[in-house]
Amino acid sequence: MFSRLILLFLLCATNYSWAANDIALIDDNHSDFNVAKSAYYITDETGQLSIDTISSEEYASHFLPVNDRFLQLGLTKGNIWLRTEVAIRITKNEPVLLELNAPRLEYLNIYIPSLYGNQAQARLGEARPYSNRLIEHPSYLFPMPSTAPPVFTVYIKLSSHLPVNVRIHLKTLSQVSLDSQIDFSFTGLLMGILLILFLSNIFFYIKSSHPMYILYSLLLLGIALLHLALHGQLYQFFPNQIGIQERIYNFAALSCGVAITFFSRLYLDTKSYFPTLDKAMIALGVTNALGTILFTVSPQLINIFFLSLMTFFTLFALTALAMYALFKDTPFSGYYLIARLVLFIGYFIWTMSAYGILPSPTVYEWGLTIAIIIEAMIHFTGMIAQLNPLLRNHARLTRHSQAKLFDLLSDLSSRLRRQLNVIDGSFTQIEKAIKNERNKPLVHNGQVANNNLQKLAERLDYYISAEQNHSHVLAEQSLPLFLTTIIDEAYNTFQQLDQDNASIEFVVKNIHHVELLHDAELIQHLIETMLLEFKYFTDQTLTLEITRHELNREGITTLEIRCSPLPTRVSTHDSSVDLGMSYIILLIEQLNGSIKTIQQGQFRALSIYIPIHSHVRHMNLEHEEEVYYDLVLFGQHDKDLQQAFNILQAKPYSIEHFSQLDELLASLEKPDTRRNGSVILVFDNGGHIPHITYQKLRPLMRPEDQCLLITNNVKMSRDYAKTIGFDELLTCSELEPELLQQLLRLTRKGERLRTTLLPRIKPLLNEP
Repeated sequence: MFSRLILLFLLCATNYSWAANDIALIDDNHSDFNVAKSAYYITDETGQLSIDTISSEEYASHFLPVNDRFLQLGLTKGNIWLRTEVAIRITKNEPVLLELNAPRLEYLNIYIPSLYGNQAQARLGEARPYSNRLIEHPSYLFPMPSTAPPVFTVYIKLSSHLPVNVRIHLKTLSQVSLDSQIDFSFTGLLMGILLILFLSNIFFYIKSSHPMYILYSLLLLGIALLHLALHGQLYQFFPNQIGIQERIYNFAALSCGVAITFFSRLYLDTKSYFPTLDKAMIALGVTNALGTILFTVSPQLINIFFLSLMTFFTLFALTALAMYALFKDTPFSGYYLIARLVLFIGYFIWTMSAYGILPSPTVYEWGLTIAIIIEAMIHFTGMIAQLNPLLRNHARLTRHSQAKLFDLLSDLSSRLRRQLNVIDGSFTQIEKAIKNERNKPLVHNGQVANNNLQKLAERLDYYISAEQNHSHVLAEQSLPLFLTTIIDEAYNTFQQLDQDNASIEFVVKNIHHVELLHDAELIQHLIETMLLEFKYFTDQTLTLEITRHELNREGITTLEIRCSPLPTRVSTHDSSVDLGMSYIILLIEQLNGSIKTIQQGQFRALSIYIPIHSHVRHMNLEHEEEVYYDLVLFGQHDKDLQQAFNILQAKPYSIEHFSQLDELLASLEKPDTRRNGSVILVFDNGGHIPHITYQKLRPLMRPEDQCLLITNNVKMSRDYAKTIGFDELLTCSELEPELLQQLLRLTRKGERLRTTLLPRIKPLLNEP
């Protein structure tokens, strides 16, 4: 019984394997026949067999049935011979055509020995002129003889150094026309999508002047050429050229690799985020460019497999880069990773189909183009997301509930009550002792409280207008403003509003000579609000680090504002509505920015990223304010001290220089000779110890006097300098860009200390 089952299984398997139609039949009921189902093939690796030998009885038994939808043999050495029996039973007077869809096939000969002997009836192929074709069409069309016997045999000889992929059909003329219209319509649809994407990127380039969009447009043109070459629709424009379509295909495939490599470099801004990988990207793009030249000029010099391998390696490298960029949280890397995965997987499947590993005529003809178009549309979606901030802000720009409105009113009430109490107490004391000089700072306190009330009213007005109109309510900017000026004005405003003698430290990078073209007032308002909300009520220092990043994307740079350490009372996840953190988030959204909290143990920092429109204009920033401070330079005369002299001599400062500490101390011991405050610049170049120098200077300094340490010691940190008592630290390399700005901040700080109720506490003098 078991042996019978085995025999039955072998019989069924054999019947299925050899169950092919013996004859390619066309009649009144069948207008299309897939010849692969009736054809037999044999491979001649020597390439020496003739039609007489192949059609002899000796070789008849060597043929194997194709019995598939598609003839896919991959890279094949020598010639491939196909044999099929044809029967035409059509009663209508309509031509019957043999259609071979294989645009990249090099040589194609058609024989009908029973009618024409060993004479080839058609000599076609990529290596022969387009003018050899009997019918002008992207596919190879051969009309069957009208006076043929009922059944006759057709032999087809194929050879190519490229992968052999041939779709062979026997069709009536009307069926060929119908199928051609469908193919042309689908090709037109794909070309229309590419045209829309191309025009959109040209529009983006005109608006932003960013080369990324030009590279993407070139990529789209390469995709169009690749599709047309793969479908044989370019050969007709060069009827007497041989091999032109293969050259165009090679050029389009590898130039797409070049374009997508350099496009990826600009899209992910690898020059800023991954400098080492950026050089590798350039090398990869140049390698693809050299391969483009080589395979275009001499396509038969190197095996086509290396072209596929080069393209595969390029896509694999870009996919790995996309994963790494997403891991590093690079902006817009999510869209890029999805696009890379779609193209990599699509190309991998198409390559397996092209080399006969995964036989599928649909995948071979349309899979690559569709995968590339899907990838292009994902990139397009990512670009729209970058250019449309409304998608990011939609959830924020909504009306608040009644409960949140009560939160806002409660917060406003508590803030106003504090300021009113300060004003009331200050003016009560003024009424009691208006003539007492010691109570003059009380007037200053009342003025500061009044300024705070005005600022709170401005915040409330802006908050309501922004929620209702979703647009800027501050005055439009008419002239560019220097970013350094904006920061100084924000700090000056903070000093006029601060009531807690808070310690603030500014660190600026890459902002000098930079002018803001838009949103300058709003950015200044944001900095003022951050200083007021994040300041410490103790002696701890809040550091505000402001950096300009050149992201090279869309022609817009990014301004990063980093606050650290963030007070524990500040929470970025609080859903309540107030004029504190909620108001800051609203300002950031108005600027189309983003916010990020960084936490390492107990240390917290807040980073804000704002896209800015700016340009660089080099000029001397003159401060026209009246100067109430004298400058005292202490140190040995060297090139650094001379550089400071050169910078300051054109400024309206009174400058004194002391090289001996005793002389400086003697000068400071005469307070009657100093009508103004002093900023002492201590140069660490005379062999003296900064810590000891400051201990001797401090008892003789007024509350408003400031002390700036200037050093060449690269190991000296700003935190250590402040720990030993200095108000600020500058390195000698920072004199040119930073000295004037630092002096302006120190003088403003001293002026504030001079008028505040909480002067700096002097250390006790040691008893002699």
